[in-house]
Amino acid sequence: MKKNALVVLASDADASHAFQLKDGAFHEDVGYGVSEGMRSKALSIEKARKEAVTDGLKRALKSFGNALGNCINDKEYLQFVMAARNDQSRMGQGATKK
Repeated sequence: MKKNALVVLASDADASHAFQLKDGAFHEDVGYGVSEGMRSKALSIEKARKEAVTDGLKRALKSFGNALGNCINDKEYLQFVMAARNDQSRMGQGATKK
């Protein structure tokens, strides 16, 4: 083997999530993560696992609808949330400056 040989590490992982609300509503989904080109095998596996868990979590919660994350990609909703957040920060700044 050459001393300067390029080693490319790739890993993949999957994670399943199941959620049940107090009212009995139940949803389950699987997330998938891939990692390529990391420096070590451990970093590659860790990144793939994190990505799989995050993907599965988002996918499972989105299936409950707007109440638990389905609206996260809605641009109008995000603008509304950001406006409300800015209004709250302005009110908080005004209360501290007396």
